[in-house]
Amino acid sequence: MNLSNLKELKQRVASAKDLAAPFRYFLDHFGEDPAFLDMGRRVQNPVLEALLSAVAGQMAPGANAVRDLLLIELADHGFIHGNCRFHGRNANLLFFTDIAVGIVAVSPPRPGDATNYCRFTARRAGEGEVPSAN
Repeated sequence: MNLSNLKELKQRVASAKDLAAPFRYFLDHFGEDPAFLDMGRRVQNPVLEALLSAVAGQMAPGANAVRDLLLIELADHGFIHGNCRFHGRNANLLFFTDIAVGIVAVSPPRPGDATNYCRFTARRAGEGEVPSAN
């Protein structure tokens, strides 16, 4: 397993126009590797949990409660991945702590519908800065 691929994943999370692409990259290079899955440790991250709650409310109105949150951190690499549920919908996330940027993928409400994606940041908006409408 080549952990240098995390640098490429970080770049994709931060800049991809197609938000599904970083998840495909993650699965292709890490997601099914038992050695990678054993490297991380379960963590709690109140800031990330609050962000996910806000994202849930925007992606599935009325669903700002995050349930069954599982976060796995590779602290030496500033990377957290995990999953949770938004209003009965499965969500997977990728987050880089050093750049405070992540992407969440939320399963469709009905089979055959599209998966929804959202990029988010943990940085506070500066005074007078207008948050993105995305």
